[in-house]
Amino acid sequence: MGERVASYLEIKSFLDEFLIKAKLFGIFYVDTKPNNVDTLAELEITADEREKHIKSLKPEDYCKGPLPNDYPNQNDVWVFGKMIKAKEIYIKIYIGKNKSPCVCISFHTTKYKLKYPLKNK
Repeated sequence: MGERVASYLEIKSFLDEFLIKAKLFGIFYVDTKPNNVDTLAELEITADEREKHIKSLKPEDYCKGPLPNDYPNQNDVWVFGKMIKAKEIYIKIYIGKNKSPCVCISFHTTKYKLKYPLKNK
């Protein structure tokens, strides 16, 4: 049995909520993973440009989610993909609790080809 694919409206609702919360409280980046920082250098983009790419995600960029979060007592994570400078980028984000920022766990080049259930539909 495969993973459940979220509907277009579920994904749009998540992204809308994420964007509103990010405008209010910002986005916290888990940059302890070397591949997240290395990707910025590889793509030659700034942290501000990374944020613009995340804030411009669309439902068609959806890959997976909602999925259980590895961090205890946090909201579900969502996975998106985006082509930036001819590189496919894996983006894993979630909405932080209460008055805390949104969180970007992953922003790095993909290790494997992502699947986009809503592309070309």
